[in-house]
Amino acid sequence: MFTSPHEVDDPAYLSPKYRQFHEPALPQRVPARPLPQPAPRPRPPLPPRGPQPFELPAQPVPSPRPLPSDDAGGPELVRPDEPPAPRLDLAVAAPTTAQVGGSVLFEIRVTNRGAAPATNVVLEATLDGGLRLPERADRRVVHPLGTIPAGQSREAALTVVGDQTGRPCASFLVTSGGRESGWKKVCVEFVPRKLDVAMTAPEQARVGGRATFVVSVANVTPDPIENVELLVTPGDPLRPVGGSAGARATADGLVWTLGRLAAGERVSVEIDCECRAVAERACLRAHVTADAIPAESLERCLEIIPQVSSTRLTVPAVRGRAAGFESGVRQPRASGSRAGSSRFPAG
Repeated sequence: MFTSPHEVDDPAYLSPKYRQFHEPALPQRVPARPLPQPAPRPRPPLPPRGPQPFELPAQPVPSPRPLPSDDAGGPELVRPDEPPAPRLDLAVAAPTTAQVGGSVLFEIRVTNRGAAPATNVVLEATLDGGLRLPERADRRVVHPLGTIPAGQSREAALTVVGDQTGRPCASFLVTSGGRESGWKKVCVEFVPRKLDVAMTAPEQARVGGRATFVVSVANVTPDPIENVELLVTPGDPLRPVGGSAGARATADGLVWTLGRLAAGERVSVEIDCECRAVAERACLRAHVTADAIPAESLERCLEIIPQVSSTRLTVPAVRGRAAGFESGVRQPRASGSRAGSSRFPAG
């Protein structure tokens, strides 16, 4: 009887001694040999920590170019052989607020801070819209100052009128020999008008004669104005010798305390001045203050000519003319009037 090979429990060919013939051969392990190592390369040094100075590459120095001739166009160049520009200091004083239709007085001083005289000095003023010269339509004024020695000053005054509310400005430029030496811009705030101030003066008087200045102050509002005061300061060679009653002498000049002005009331004050010497421009300044109203200043100037005879010259009072940095006057608008007629003693 035949038996199945599967039924053989331990066939001879499964003996361990024959197993090597039935199982696949395993690969032989070869011991690893060390690979050759390359020689170490030196590392570059690390930069130091922290910010390092940065140097720009050297730039080529351009060769100097010759100066253009005087006939060439373009901006003005200063040659090495020209003297340095004079050091002129420009100072301008003016009120910060004023009334519409009123006058604003700009006081200008030009001082030579250099070591040499400043020649052909010219002062120029340019006005913004809303400002104008009295009795003139121009908005630009040129005023020659001549030569200013080292360390000395020249003064000028400019009166302008504001026609509308706002904050217009006046620009001032001073030049010496055609070269700019100083510039300044001054602005004034204009508010609605309440107090009207005007002044009249003669255009000319003779040495030894008298010139009469008249200052008018009027309330142009429907309400009273309190504590109105007038200060009058004469300049050389004018000397006050008489005027309306109520004057009080102070270190700054003559003061009239006008007090309360009713609605529409106007007060006129006269000042008689003796003309003591020849002068191209002899000026008198009026300064008016009141409660809750911007102060207002006016200046009128006249020419004093030599005396030709002992006969006293009678010069009619006319409106001051505007010439250079002078100003004009305005007609008072108030209806009522109050004027003092008495005189104070001459002295």
